[in-house]
Amino acid sequence: MLTRTVYRRHIFEIVEEFSDAVFWTAILCLFFIPVGILSDHHRLWAFCLLSLFPIAGFGIEILRWWNERYIIEISPDGEALRKQWGILNRKEIKDSMKAVGVFKEEPLYMRLIGACRIQVKSSSNAYIEGRLVPTAFYEELDRITSGLKKARSVESTGNVVIDMVRMAPQLVEAGLVDEAIVRAFVEETYGAMWRSA
Repeated sequence: MLTRTVYRRHIFEIVEEFSDAVFWTAILCLFFIPVGILSDHHRLWAFCLLSLFPIAGFGIEILRWWNERYIIEISPDGEALRKQWGILNRKEIKDSMKAVGVFKEEPLYMRLIGACRIQVKSSSNAYIEGRLVPTAFYEELDRITSGLKKARSVESTGNVVIDMVRMAPQLVEAGLVDEAIVRAFVEETYGAMWRSA
């Protein structure tokens, strides 16, 4: 069974872009109003044309935000992170969650709006570099990646214990360790395997 969770960047990034558009339009107003924008129709046209740039930039950023998606896929084969983006040309990258590293920055104001600024990178791809995302997206990434790290450490620890259990009779036979100590340790940590060996 394949489950997918789709996330987008935080909506506050659109608010930041809107505030940038308003700022640059205000700067244009401060430049054109003192020179008499309404008295000369050429200045009025220049103001209108120049005002379109911040507004168009805001519109393009909305389209980018809408088309950029981060998908966490959980299947029997394992977990994967997929990024899809592009307005006219759709692009996509995908990596196993084992290869993904997540770094987070979360100042106070971001915690208040439920966002954090993260970097998500793998050895071959950069998924997110310093973008605002919902905290739920980071928490799910962190839960999956930390679960994978724990599974790998438990697996490697289990292999060490198994090797110790297999080698215990040889170590006791060689007189390198006391059988009572080995038996107590193995019974405590991995008792069933010692009894079956």
